[in-house]
Amino acid sequence: MPDADLLKRLARLHNEVLKNPRSAFDSYARAFNEDPSDPSNYEDVIAAAKEEELFSELIEYIQMARARVRERIQPGGRQRARGLDDPLLAIG
Repeated sequence: MPDADLLKRLARLHNEVLKNPRSAFDSYARAFNEDPSDPSNYEDVIAAAKEEELFSELIEYIQMARARVRERIQPGGRQRARGLDDPLLAIG
């Protein structure tokens, strides 16, 4: 599995040299999947989507990213998520 830095370099190659923004978007999204803790991965995929007006793809990506981050933060699933509605439970 390629690492996030390699995927970001591949995305720049697609975008700047090959002039293929769709492939750049896909590579940036894969980079995020590899390393969701790096905020630049999130920013890069959003910028690539805006550049080519890939808004429906961006929505799908953001929903996937949100679900992935939620899974990392809340391994207990729904039961734990309900507790976050109450500020006192969320910090305790």
